[in-house]
Amino acid sequence: MDIQSMTTLEKLQAMEQLWDSLEEASAEPPAWHGAVLEQRRQVMKESSDREVELSALKARGAR
Repeated sequence: MDIQSMTTLEKLQAMEQLWDSLEEASAEPPAWHGAVLEQRRQVMKESSDREVELSALKARGAR
């Protein structure tokens, strides 16, 4: 069946079947995902002192 000829309901049902099949496979994320997430956490932690209130940003105006 051509995707273009499918109804919205048929497309949603197909997507649900795809997601269900992926859940059954229970694929583990690659090991490098953990390293990337940890790097991002560290950047967020280090930049937490740069948090600015929305009102302060509005007062600065667009750059």
